[in-house]
Amino acid sequence: MNIGWIDNGAWVQYKPQNFTGKTHIAIRVSSPGHGAVIHVHIDALDGPKIATLTVPHTGGWQTWTTVSAAIRGITGKHKVFFKFSGNPGHAICNVEWFQLQPIVAAPKPQPKPGQPVVVFKPGCTVQGPKDETMFAEAVEAARQAAMVVM
Repeated sequence: MNIGWIDNGAWVQYKPQNFTGKTHIAIRVSSPGHGAVIHVHIDALDGPKIATLTVPHTGGWQTWTTVSAAIRGITGKHKVFFKFSGNPGHAICNVEWFQLQPIVAAPKPQPKPGQPVVVFKPGCTVQGPKDETMFAEAVEAARQAAMVVM
């Protein structure tokens, strides 16, 4: 979600996000000028303001930095709204993405008992000619596996 050439007074709405367990909001921004301010609201454009973040002068439209602010006491899913303010009459900033933090990885699925697990570990290599029989057996094992990690 990359939003460019944002003007003073502009706003954007994002789909509902799960705030449970989140303590910060981080926004990746750029601004070649004097920067901007992003007011973060939930539930409605004029809903509760949960954060205000200042976008610094980054030196260019594609010179990115990440700004963040603490958020507290918010649980459940809420629509997210950004309102932008800055120098009237000029584009004030770009937004590349935002994240609610901390990021919690989804639990890894566990294989069913007796099912093979194929695991690729970065840095491993196989050298030599391809053994068609062994390759076919590995493909079949992967097809039947509850989980294949690559």
